[in-house]
Amino acid sequence: MKKKINSILFVCTGNTCRSVIAEYTFKEIIRNSDLSDFNISSAGIAALIGVGLLENTKKVLERNNIPIKSHSPTQIEENLIDKSDLILTMARFHKERLCFDYPNSSNRIYLLGEYVENKIADIMDPYGCSIEIYEECFWEIRKYLDKLLMKIKA
Repeated sequence: MKKKINSILFVCTGNTCRSVIAEYTFKEIIRNSDLSDFNISSAGIAALIGVGLLENTKKVLERNNIPIKSHSPTQIEENLIDKSDLILTMARFHKERLCFDYPNSSNRIYLLGEYVENKIADIMDPYGCSIEIYEECFWEIRKYLDKLLMKIKA
């Protein structure tokens, strides 16, 4: 019997772009669905502590009606891994690093695309790029998150 998923952790490098977009977008998707009791968070394998919310991350979320007031990057740590039913990474090296650092949790660690449609592909990192690149990144993540919702509901 599969364990019910109630907590999802999204992971990228600095926890300033991709995992933040995934976290807040999926929170909004869940809020607008018939699901409840979900814990959705994000972290980075090399979090940029003290950076705060990047302007283009905030802009792309606002443009797409995803509420976000503030965000402080979070460094990945064992307790975040332990309390997450599912850990979804944005790139292969994130998954490899987490599986190496937390081998007992490797059965819960997937690339986002891998988990929802068996696609082994990285999500482009928009850090330092134009708002248009952030927008492309948002829609790539959004496509996977819509499929994630359907998979969780099934």
